[in-house]
Amino acid sequence: MPARITASPAKAASASALFRALADPRRIALFLFIARHPGQCVSDAARATRMSVALASHHLKQLAQAGLVAYCPDGKEHCFGIADRSLAARVRAIIRAYPSL
Repeated sequence: MPARITASPAKAASASALFRALADPRRIALFLFIARHPGQCVSDAARATRMSVALASHHLKQLAQAGLVAYCPDGKEHCFGIADRSLAARVRAIIRAYPSL
């Protein structure tokens, strides 16, 4: 009989938010861009991922709410970095494990 895997309601909710945040290919593209180029502003991330600034900002906010990226104030600019390097490394490893991504 396989081992039963359980998670507390809080951990399950946290994991669900994480996977929801990564369920959109645009958010994955933004996450990977910020992971490779920390401290980039929304306009730079938008340009690199071929999104409008408004759309990139919207998706970065969702990534921030899931704890994947963190806001790094830089004057008037809205810049982002990776919130948890260890989590980012695990997410990148999962993405690399799927050659079709």
